[in-house]
Amino acid sequence: MTEYGWGIIGAGRISREFAADLGNVPDGHLVAVGSRSPDHAAAYAEEVGAARGHGSYEDLVADADVDVVYVGNDHLDHVGAARLAVEAGKPVLVEKPLGTDREQVAELLRLAVERRVFVMEAMWSRFLPGLTELIARVADGAIGTVRTAQLDLGIDQPDPESRLFDPARAGGALLDVGVYPISIARMVLGGLADVRASARMGGGVDLATDMWAVTSDGARVRLRCAVDEPLANTATFVGDAGRIQVDQPLHHPGRFTVEDLAGEVEVVETPFAGHGFEFEIVEVHECLAQGLVQSPRWSHGDTLATHAVMDEVRRQIGLVYPFEDGPPA
Repeated sequence: MTEYGWGIIGAGRISREFAADLGNVPDGHLVAVGSRSPDHAAAYAEEVGAARGHGSYEDLVADADVDVVYVGNDHLDHVGAARLAVEAGKPVLVEKPLGTDREQVAELLRLAVERRVFVMEAMWSRFLPGLTELIARVADGAIGTVRTAQLDLGIDQPDPESRLFDPARAGGALLDVGVYPISIARMVLGGLADVRASARMGGGVDLATDMWAVTSDGARVRLRCAVDEPLANTATFVGDAGRIQVDQPLHHPGRFTVEDLAGEVEVVETPFAGHGFEFEIVEVHECLAQGLVQSPRWSHGDTLATHAVMDEVRRQIGLVYPFEDGPPA
């Protein structure tokens, strides 16, 4: 069995959870962490059980014992950090959203394909037992042809100083929270077209955004996200032969309910241990063992399609960040 040594870029909460779940994957282990501060890197390495901490991202990707890189810093810095890994020839798993717009993501993925380096957006939800089973049930016709769907994900961030409210750090509901309902809708239903959006803006970011779209099969889809109000955080898929209700939290559900037209109900339990990152880690290892440059389960095309929807939403709601010259092209 090939064993993979991981390096982590970014020394925050999500990287800490990733490191903990990596310990549950038999063929993976944590080698090093990288931060822009040598002192922080050293302290963080000790905290998460890494052999060493590097005081720069460049040193992390150059570490000979690092086989794979996980990027878990702010999404404003995802593409830059991932590019360092690709240029060093290191496979990389990049937290979502992979970038702030489709163009920069496409450029990174083109480079990865040219250099035959594996890159995957860390859309961990795609690999969780609950969503894997949900996708299969809908594909197998458990509720017939889906006619309507609604997916909501909203949090109530109480800290006014949070990055979520900072336009200079690409804050707001869409990129941080909306990426989930958009991505999950695509996982279950396929491509989204005829996207329409409106938002409640504040402080230069979208505090809450509502989106509407249709699928290639004609299903009508409503998506909602927010950073200052706790939405239902659930999903409902209604077909011509029944309905599926996904319990909260939408992006990592532990169960969902299938109900047919006769009122017969099946509760599908899909619990998992840990934070849920181990499933995407296993996917990365399997792809590397096969010599792939992208995952067939969450491909470059999936990532680009999600970012295209977010770009269109941003154009419609007028969300432009201070570091940009204008809305996404």
